[in-house]
Amino acid sequence: PPRSTLVRSSAASDVYKRQYQVTILMEGEDDPLEQGVIYTFRYDFTNDVIILQSLSGVWLPGTYVINLNNRVIDEDDPVNDPDVFAGIFDRAGNPLQANQTDGETRFTIVIGDYFDFGDAPDIYPVLASSDGARHGIRRDFHLGSAITFEVDGIPDVEAAGDEGDDGVTFDTTIHPGANSKLTVTSSAVGRLDAWVDFDADGGWTADERIIDNVTMVGGGEANIFDVAIPAWASEEVFTFARFRFSSMGGLAPSGAAADGEVEDYQICLLYTSDAADERSSVD
Repeated sequence: PPRSTLVRSSAASDVYKRQYQVTILMEGEDDPLEQGVIYTFRYDFTNDVIILQSLSGVWLPGTYVINLNNRVIDEDDPVNDPDVFAGIFDRAGNPLQANQTDGETRFTIVIGDYFDFGDAPDIYPVLASSDGARHGIRRDFHLGSAITFEVDGIPDVEAAGDEGDDGVTFDTTIHPGANSKLTVTSSAVGRLDAWVDFDADGGWTADERIIDNVTMVGGGEANIFDVAIPAWASEEVFTFARFRFSSMGGLAPSGAAADGEVEDYQICLLYTSDAADERSSVD
């Protein structure tokens, strides 16, 4: 942790200034983590150590940006002005050098080698060794209501290995040559890419992309998609779909993304639309 010694005035004002000299952000977010809600700040006067502790007991895997406000204190009002702060010095009295143009010093800390991976069968790009789809963890930025993190992909024959996959609902049955509706939700505004393995050959190709870098409405609101199912799609087989949510968008079915989530689903391709009409008339 950074060590600091501030210009002294009174103990109470020093503690106040220390805690507001430090802000923490998850990489890619605009708003700092809320002190007293996400973490606590404590200053150890004996050892001159700033202690930042997660209230959940452990810092989630991810990339954290810690900003230290190192502007020089306003000599005219060193105690009462909440908008100015003392500089941060080492124990020898040397000021911490800013690495940002606004006078702040910024550190980036990566915790854990955890990502959100897919869980389709391992014939697809799921494992890290096959450049499986994976997303860095960013707080409150995911599909559906939850996200999990893993050290590697979790292949599953039914794509049921990830309990956090809850952002996609298939609202209608899926028939080659017809349209199908699906609903996707996300926690925040972001971009969505998606594929269906229509020929059930164990891969997602460019002509199997069903959603291409589309902006999602966040806040858990429904994003409804009307997807055209190609007539050449296989019939009466189980196959798999992949959905990737991120801030950048334009992703491939494999590879890493800085943030967001990947969700895989097993789906059933039924008989063709024409066959469906014939069977309905017979029934």
